[in-house]
Amino acid sequence: MRSRCRDLVGRVFTPAAPDTLWVADMTYVSTWSGWVYVAFVVDAFARRILGWRAGTSMSTQLVLDALEQAVWTRQRTGSDLSSVVAHTDHGSQYTSIRYTEHLAQAGIAASVGTTGDSYDNALAETINGLYKTELIKPRGPWRTVDQVEIATAEWVDWSTSGGSTGTAATSHPPNSRPPTTLKTEPSPPLSSQTARSPDMSGRFTSTRLISTERPCQHATAPFCCAPPPNSKDKAQSVRSTARI
Repeated sequence: MRSRCRDLVGRVFTPAAPDTLWVADMTYVSTWSGWVYVAFVVDAFARRILGWRAGTSMSTQLVLDALEQAVWTRQRTGSDLSSVVAHTDHGSQYTSIRYTEHLAQAGIAASVGTTGDSYDNALAETINGLYKTELIKPRGPWRTVDQVEIATAEWVDWSTSGGSTGTAATSHPPNSRPPTTLKTEPSPPLSSQTARSPDMSGRFTSTRLISTERPCQHATAPFCCAPPPNSKDKAQSVRSTARI
């Protein structure tokens, strides 16, 4: 009988160096032609997306493709993967024999959270949330898997390197955060953008990215949290609107 993988992370998503903790998860996108599923593999140190794949079925092959891209991305630069822990939820794709065998072949330790507990994989869930907020929701409706795939490729490139060819955090010392390198200026809309998009003037709207000036203090949140609105100013604005 095959033993179940243990949780080696314990909800601590703040590794001291790259290639010590990877997190993986999949999310879904509704299109006019059916559901599209997107799998991500993320290095928890720099919050860099190392591998991803989009497809029309929630299959083991989908998450394997994302994992294999992540392994290739690191191995082509000569990175040692023997210290990597790959953490996932308890989905059947991630606990399958094929997936765990691929991890073992790459020398990566498998870690699995408890069943039905999103907090055990909170960092990956956060990446999924950013993907939906920054790309999927503002640029819908989506028509086909090809449209989602092209837009996701551009979003991944934008969110990890801002169009540059360098890696995100492999050269930074432990206990440091890489500087923000993502584009914040407007650029031409995506070819997959529809006429109904509310974001036609620019590419992506979010600038809540990794910052060395104001690091986020939440262990499970990869990006800095925006300060809450001033309640006094908000109340004054409401009163002014009422008078008008």
